[in-house]
Amino acid sequence: MKLRYNLKHNLEYLIVGLTGALIGLILIHDRTYFFWPPKFLPYFNSYAVGVIGGISGLGLIIYGLLDKHNDYVVGLLLAVSAGFVSILIFAELLPVVGIGYFHWHIGIVLLTFYLIEIMKVAYLRKPSQRN
Repeated sequence: MKLRYNLKHNLEYLIVGLTGALIGLILIHDRTYFFWPPKFLPYFNSYAVGVIGGISGLGLIIYGLLDKHNDYVVGLLLAVSAGFVSILIFAELLPVVGIGYFHWHIGIVLLTFYLIEIMKVAYLRKPSQRN
C-alpha cells in the first residue's frame, strides 16, 4: 500500500531516474557512441560515463520508492543527473560545431527535454523545513 502511495507521489523522481538509468545502460553497452573529437574518445566512451548516469538514475528510483527523504541526497542526485546530461548535450553538440555533422538530432532533443525535466523536478520539490 505504501509503495503505491510512493509511486503516485514521487512519479517525477521515478521518471527522471528511469531515464537516467536507461541512458547510462545505453552508454555502458555502446562503447562507440561518441565519435568526435578523436582526442576525447577514450573519456566520452568510457564505462565511467554510463556508470555515473546509471547510479544517479538508480538513486533517484530508490529515492522515489522509499519513505525516507533526505534533502541533501536528492539534491546531490539531481545535481549529478543535471551535470551528466549537460555533459552529454555538450558531447552531442561537439560534432555539429566542429565538423558540421548532425548525426542524431532526436538524441539532442530528448536530452534537452530530459535536462528540462530534471530542472523542473528540482524547482518544484519541497525541501523539509528546518528550524
